[in-house]
Amino acid sequence: MTTVIVAIVLILVIVAPIWLLGTGLLYASAKLKTPYFLLLLAGLILLPYGGYKALEYRWQMQAVPDALHVTSLSYSNEESWGFGPGGNEAGFRAYPLPDEVAASVKVVDASSFKLLMPLGAPCLVG
Repeated sequence: MTTVIVAIVLILVIVAPIWLLGTGLLYASAKLKTPYFLLLLAGLILLPYGGYKALEYRWQMQAVPDALHVTSLSYSNEESWGFGPGGNEAGFRAYPLPDEVAASVKVVDASSFKLLMPLGAPCLVG
């Protein structure tokens, strides 16, 4: 009985949306002029990609305190082996500091970085 339920769920979750998208694209290609169809197709591809990149950017920037005024990522190398609770992830990210912040870091001692961390964040200084 559970095999039947799993098969039905797989059909509803995976096969049905792909089939609906395919038939919808076939219908749209028959009804729309070629430039409009290509615009629709580009939107269907580029909008999810842009959303993914925006979400990825927010995820990478959440590790940096706002007081450092970091707006970009210089380098990122992350790897993931496995998934779920037993998964293993490792990575390195480098963020460029604005000149003003870098100059102020030279003046203050390392203990003042504790004030920049959001509540509950692990502090590696001190």
